[in-house]
Amino acid sequence: MENKKGLYLSLVVGLATGALIAFFLSGKIIDIPHGTHEGGIIAATGYAIIVVSMVLVGFLVIKVMQLLKK
Repeated sequence: MENKKGLYLSLVVGLATGALIAFFLSGKIIDIPHGTHEGGIIAATGYAIIVVSMVLVGFLVIKVMQLLKK
């Protein structure tokens, strides 16, 4: 049963990360000037922030699950 929880967690975090990146890069979250150097920097920074924050959320959920299991 523990393996299924880990599988579901990884699927949810992966789908949420993908959706956030797609919305961000399409300009629905903030306006990104496409085709400019500044737009590339904004896009790369936003992508990195989304990935790092979702990894941290995943670790936090794992720790909470471990604490609740004890």
